[in-house]
Amino acid sequence: MSLAGKRPSRLWRLLFHIPLHMYNVGLRGWERHIGVQLMKITTMGRRTGKPHSVLVDVIGHDQEEDAYYVSSAYGARADWVRNIRADPIFRVQVGRRRFNAEARRVPGYDAEEMLMRYIEEHRGYVKGLYKMMGIDLDTISEDELRAILREEMVLEIAPAKNDDL
Repeated sequence: MSLAGKRPSRLWRLLFHIPLHMYNVGLRGWERHIGVQLMKITTMGRRTGKPHSVLVDVIGHDQEEDAYYVSSAYGARADWVRNIRADPIFRVQVGRRRFNAEARRVPGYDAEEMLMRYIEEHRGYVKGLYKMMGIDLDTISEDELRAILREEMVLEIAPAKNDDL
């Protein structure tokens, strides 16, 4: 079982965009009521050159380093990740904070452990997300779950060194 090869249906993709539309019209902060933090990432399309936005879960935040950690369930194949590879400076919004950002990939074992910790801390929320992708956290073994998580990608996102905002 893998997330990297399994894309959600058109209906699920439409439903995934509802929180982004809420975020865009200023309805932010509601996610705290379910115990998560979201980040809006806006990249330039690698083919179209047009801006594309996506909301991702912040799975960790290092205040000292000013770094946020997010995951791509579809790994390097996710469009937003491929856009970042093509144009490594992109826009980020976390709550009211906005900045130009850069990303680096978190190494395998560290990424897996971050994801496991996030799942443990937000089990109800993550359980619902994974269920939409055909993965039942109640029946999957830890070894199977870790195998899936190894295919996910965790990125460290931090302000770009030359943030000209």
